[in-house]
Amino acid sequence: ITAESELSFLKTRYTDKHSKVVSKKRELLSIRARQQALIESGKGLDATNIDQLWQMANTLPSGNDNESNVLVSQILALEEAKNNVLQHQQEYDMLEKQVNSVSERLLVTSDIEKQLRKLERDYDVKQSLYKDMLGRYE
Repeated sequence: ITAESELSFLKTRYTDKHSKVVSKKRELLSIRARQQALIESGKGLDATNIDQLWQMANTLPSGNDNESNVLVSQILALEEAKNNVLQHQQEYDMLEKQVNSVSERLLVTSDIEKQLRKLERDYDVKQSLYKDMLGRYE
């Protein structure tokens, strides 16, 4: 995100062929490549691997080194990320239902609005006919 914001800032000041813009684009490409590699490597993990990591973290002696603390913090971060993904998925499903509901209401409303416009036109025509006939009668 930082690299993208810096790139957009540089693009406002320089052209796309400027050396700073070109170097920032290369940096952004390398960051995205690393991100994609990490995502691909993370797809191989499943629930059994995470359970094994928990067991390893619990069996490691809590010495002066921070290896076990790092492992535990990473596992907790992974669990938190999973919870966030589930929460976002539920929010997405809820929003999808709301969008469907609103679109159905719009369809119904548009039909009613069409009928109302037709009735208003009919009223205007009949009102003008009435005025013409009243004028003839007088």
